Amino acid sequence: MDMCYDGALVLPSSYAVMEEEDMMYLEGGNWSVKTLWYNIVGAAGQYGVFKSICKRVSVKGKTVWAWACSAVSWAKDKAIGYLGAFCAKIGVEMATVSRLIGVIVGVSTAFAIGYLGTHKVFY
Repeated sequence: MDMCYDGALVLPSSYAVMEEEDMMYLEGGNWSVKTLWYNIVGAAGQYGVFKSICKRVSVKGKTVWAWACSAVSWAKDKAIGYLGAFCAKIGVEMATVSRLIGVIVGVSTAFAIGYLGTHKVFY
């Protein structure tokens, strides 16, 4: 290919210089274990700070962390109960629904790992 411009390269006055890393981010970048690891470490650090604060703050003598743990346990038990009742009502076995939920969780996990391996989210 022949160049049709013989002089020095002149850029417009409003051009923006971008680093290679920024270009990768705009283009989506390549999947990288390093990026995934930094996201995991960053998320764990943020989770640790949240957990630490929740363990220090108490309401009526019970830490916020203990309240949150008991709420998650209660919600899990209720969800299993409602799911069992729903399955009984529509005539589907709970094992079939459990497999479907397993597939959904697996696909979601694969997507999350793929996304966290290509994007800066937690660091």
